[in-house]
Amino acid sequence: MRGALQGSLERLGLDYVDLYLIHWPAQYFGEGRKPLHKLWPELEALVDEGLTKSIGLSNFNVQLIADLLCYSRIRPVCNQVELHPLCS
Repeated sequence: MRGALQGSLERLGLDYVDLYLIHWPAQYFGEGRKPLHKLWPELEALVDEGLTKSIGLSNFNVQLIADLLCYSRIRPVCNQVELHPLCS
């Protein structure tokens, strides 16, 4: 997680980003994947290190967010969702 953000910051020539999102929760479940309760503290550490000002989610449902709020030290600032007439 840190390496991906660090690489993006270097390519962009920035010291930090305003918001860093976890995209699409399905990629965090299943064999060999890191569960959200282990991944979220890594994002919180990115805030602590000053690499991002805020952390958030993308396409998470209410149940997953409610679970996350039970153990998060830093709450997500947003849940970005795709919604438009052509979205099925």
